[in-house]
Amino acid sequence: MSHLANASMFESVALWVVLGIAVLGLLYALLLRGQVLRHDKGTSEMKVVWDAIREGADAYLGRQLKTIIPLIVILTVVLFFSVYVVAPSAAATSRFPTATDAQVRL
Repeated sequence: MSHLANASMFESVALWVVLGIAVLGLLYALLLRGQVLRHDKGTSEMKVVWDAIREGADAYLGRQLKTIIPLIVILTVVLFFSVYVVAPSAAATSRFPTATDAQVRL
């Protein structure tokens, strides 16, 4: 929360408004979920079709996850080590004027 001390009044209010809207959105999603789950599940034929759709969707999402996780790991490692390849920006060196480039990178 120490970063909020440097924020303007507008930034602080905007942050709380965005947080409030996010919470309201989650509450609304829970309300809609409850409404949907209260309804009848349908005939046995409809349930069979639903199970097939769900099984296919689960397989598709599982494959997507297996594909994207390695990419996320690679990008995370590259971004982590990029601080040692790219020189500190002028803004970083001006913010920490007494620090060396190696210290700014930490």
